[in-house]
Amino acid sequence: MQDQQSTSSLIIQGQSYPLVITMGAFLEFKRLTGREASQITTDDLSDTITFIYCVARSSARREGYEWPYESPEAMADMMTPDELSQVTLAL
Repeated sequence: MQDQQSTSSLIIQGQSYPLVITMGAFLEFKRLTGREASQITTDDLSDTITFIYCVARSSARREGYEWPYESPEAMADMMTPDELSQVTLAL
């Protein structure tokens, strides 16, 4: 269930996933990359996709829905550039 904290949603192949930026997303990004999310730059597509993955995965745990992708690459394989451009995360 989506709550007031949701800032965006991610749509992949017609399926919408609510995105809630949580502290867990920051921890997962650090675990996956070894860097803090504050180091992401707007021109770094790989880090951007990885952070969106972390936010979506953490949102799924928080909101109680199934997240079907096992890695950032698996998620990116299913996304189009248009779907990515629709995501706006306000930190």
